[in-house]
Amino acid sequence: MKNREKFMEQFKRLPTIESQLPVEFGNGAMFEEFNGKCNGCHETIEENNFRGIINKIKEEPVSSDNSLKTEEMADLIAYGCCSECHEITPFRYLLSAPEGQLTLSEVTETGIKKHKSKPFDYDNYLRNFL
Repeated sequence: MKNREKFMEQFKRLPTIESQLPVEFGNGAMFEEFNGKCNGCHETIEENNFRGIINKIKEEPVSSDNSLKTEEMADLIAYGCCSECHEITPFRYLLSAPEGQLTLSEVTETGIKKHKSKPFDYDNYLRNFL
């Protein structure tokens, strides 16, 4: 059996990312959807074509007096299968929500890149689209 066929067999056994959402943090912040683009053709991968695992990492004290704690996080490891070119694209993110603001930290071979979510600008939407 070829490597790709073996991988696809294992890929199909993984739960969908969509089935593991939303991820709710203790402070009420929620990670509700995941999307990404194909590394091959750069098209957007359909939501139901992401499979993988989201593991919650609980907040833990790192000092004996509980004054220092690690941040509550989630580790997202996903593979997206593109409907257009059938390429498999890997994704790896650490999700956190310090002070209620969702932060996605992309884990790459060269390090970690942080992306902060921006609150929805209702005023701008009303001004420009209604």
